[in-house]
Amino acid sequence: MSSRKIALTGLALAALTLTACSKQESSQKEQDFNWSVGGEIITMDPSKTTDVVSFSQMINSMEGLYRNSKDGLIYTFNLRKSKWNDGTLVTAQDFVYSWRRTVNPKTEAEY
Repeated sequence: MSSRKIALTGLALAALTLTACSKQESSQKEQDFNWSVGGEIITMDPSKTTDVVSFSQMINSMEGLYRNSKDGLIYTFNLRKSKWNDGTLVTAQDFVYSWRRTVNPKTEAEY
């Protein structure tokens, strides 16, 4: 399946899911958001993901990590102080490692 078909399928699934959600009026400041997945998440490894369910979940969980710059020509990534599960800080080098791993033939990434 082409990446364009996967992206379109993911958008269609997201649209259907959001259509099924209803907005509830509440006086509470905090609200819960429950998300149901219609299939098994095969992997959350961005280098190896090929299925719609995994792509959708990665988009939903990582959307806030990046934004386009205002002029649309330059991409600026400002890392907030984030930590991995083991407590070490997330650095720009972690992103460099990820991209190099993805394009390394040994990883066998399909996309």
